Amino acid sequence: KSNLSSPKKYFLITLRAFAIFLLVSLFIEPVLSTIMKNDDMKLDIILVDNSRSNVTSVSGISKTDEIKRTLSENNILNTDYKVFTFSSSVLQLNSADSLFCDGYETDLEAALKSLKNAYPERTFNSLTVISDGIFNSGGNPLYTAKTFEAPFITFAIGDTLQQRDIVISRVINNEKAFTNTPVRIKVLIS
Repeated sequence: KSNLSSPKKYFLITLRAFAIFLLVSLFIEPVLSTIMKNDDMKLDIILVDNSRSNVTSVSGISKTDEIKRTLSENNILNTDYKVFTFSSSVLQLNSADSLFCDGYETDLEAALKSLKNAYPERTFNSLTVISDGIFNSGGNPLYTAKTFEAPFITFAIGDTLQQRDIVISRVINNEKAFTNTPVRIKVLIS
């Protein structure tokens, strides 16, 4: 209700319009970013364990041949999936015939870290790990896996049968005995 000069009045109207524009853009930005989001940036990764522990198999077919057959039959290498082998280093797999299980160790944590370093700005749809589950090098891969914020799909290619073994489940004996005296001991073996 006060009389202002025209320049001050136009300045205040412009300032109010700019503040309303900033508030509206602040509320609309998340909606626009989800609509305009580029899904080409998301990757589907397949990690294949190529350590020497994958060579042996209980059945007549080796684990390596089973992996090659699965990759070929499902035509995975000709899709948008990026397939890598890992043991002590990570290499991209271009054809199923180039898969050789000759790595000296299995280090899933180092493989995940090198993938994260290779694609720092990309997001991941999923990570599929094909392995026998024998981790004999590196740290716990769970901490590195949490940084991907993507689902992990695992395919176990190892032998799930329980191996025959002898387990000493209980030993019953006297706690006190004389020296050079035979003592009876009962052992429960499973």
